[in-house]
Amino acid sequence: MALRNAGQLRHWADVLKPLDTKEKDRYGRKVIVYEPFMRLPFLVRDMSAREFLAQDAQMREKVVTFSTRYYASIREDMRIRFNGQDYEILYINHLGYGRYMDIKAKAVEGQAVSYGENQR
Repeated sequence: MALRNAGQLRHWADVLKPLDTKEKDRYGRKVIVYEPFMRLPFLVRDMSAREFLAQDAQMREKVVTFSTRYYASIREDMRIRFNGQDYEILYINHLGYGRYMDIKAKAVEGQAVSYGENQR
């Protein structure tokens, strides 16, 4: 199902950006903190059966496609929070840098991550 008009953008989600911190966890790895960057309307779709079978390495992961208007400020190091679940952006298809963009993202599970105070 291709995104044809803005009326299909009926699911709201937050785009989260990583903050630069100097904190480290007990293993010495840098702690990544995310804070809300912008709230956008999306069309949210699960992977199609064809995509699902073609990417059998990801069959145990929850991968979703978020479609929205084109925003140059959205990057692959960001996350999307939808219905209380965070999704790590895998890649962004800018659809020819036109009016819309597709974002493939996978659910982040079992990760202790801090968020900014302005979370929704």
